[in-house]
Amino acid sequence: MSAADTPRLPPTFNRLAWSNLAAQSAEQIALAAAPIVAVLLLGVGEGQTGLLQTALTLPFILFAIPAGLLADRISRRAVMAAASYFLIFASYRGGWGPAASR
Repeated sequence: MSAADTPRLPPTFNRLAWSNLAAQSAEQIALAAAPIVAVLLLGVGEGQTGLLQTALTLPFILFAIPAGLLADRISRRAVMAAASYFLIFASYRGGWGPAASR
């Protein structure tokens, strides 16, 4: 089987894969940069740096398995829509919405 005979993935999959790569890369950079910034710019100690790393990692630990179980039981379209709406809500409430200006 030559390279010309192999089936190609649809462009939508390629866009999804690249956007996922970008999101995962940004998350890993944030996990690495947050303690460095905290120590160098804010002067925090080892204990506070550990708490910061815990706060950045804990949501994944708590929600990964339940979210995966839920995603296996409902439609992919519903999971993607719910995740997008949650991201919009979290971004709005987390720093871009009216609560941030108070």
